[in-house]
Amino acid sequence: MTLATVITLSVTAALAFIGYFATYFNNVETARRKDRIERLNRQLSEFYGPLFGLVGISNITWDVFSNKVACRREGTPFWRDEAGPPPTDEEMALWRLWMTAVFMPMTRSMVELVLKKSDLLREESMPLALLLLCAHVSSYEAVFKEWENGDYRNRNSAIDFPRAELVEYVNLSFRLLKGEQQRLLGSVRPRPRRFLSLYPGRYAGDVLREQSAERQAILSQSERDLRELSERTGVEHVQVWKET
Repeated sequence: MTLATVITLSVTAALAFIGYFATYFNNVETARRKDRIERLNRQLSEFYGPLFGLVGISNITWDVFSNKVACRREGTPFWRDEAGPPPTDEEMALWRLWMTAVFMPMTRSMVELVLKKSDLLREESMPLALLLLCAHVSSYEAVFKEWENGDYRNRNSAIDFPRAELVEYVNLSFRLLKGEQQRLLGSVRPRPRRFLSLYPGRYAGDVLREQSAERQAILSQSERDLRELSERTGVEHVQVWKET
């Protein structure tokens, strides 16, 4: 066997070897991408999407209730009017009506999502915002039982509704997952990479920069949404979360 033949056979074997592993890694990457897309679809359709909608509706409704329905002539909701008289029986009845008929059904739906779909969380443990949400609703159940028995001395849950924490968590989670879904589906052109994806550790800096830019874009869009919402409802809706 001549040297040329040996070289030819060696090159052929090497190319076949490289082709095999290239196909193998491509199949592995394709399977991982498919699994990731399927999980993202479930996260968005079964958990973060419904939660995103419930939190948004709850915030708009609360702002309207605070600034229009339950607002005194001085422009302050009766529960914040420290300089004015105590809440009247009519005001307290209005409070209980909106709590039982409007807000509590929405927060119960949020808690039901958290408890039934916790396997779809982005994190490995329960985020603080969701823990506070569940604790708020659980504490309010005791107050509601008092109201059913005709005892109206308590008005609020022992644990405040985590509005700012919940809005920040749900907005960021939904939009980051949505952005990742679009990138994986090819709707958004990914930034060029300098290394193969087999070495994810090398991308740490790029990932952090992308997330920071995306977070800032989300904040800017949220501010525009709030301005438009204020114009439509006639109520000033303020940003309850901000860049840190």
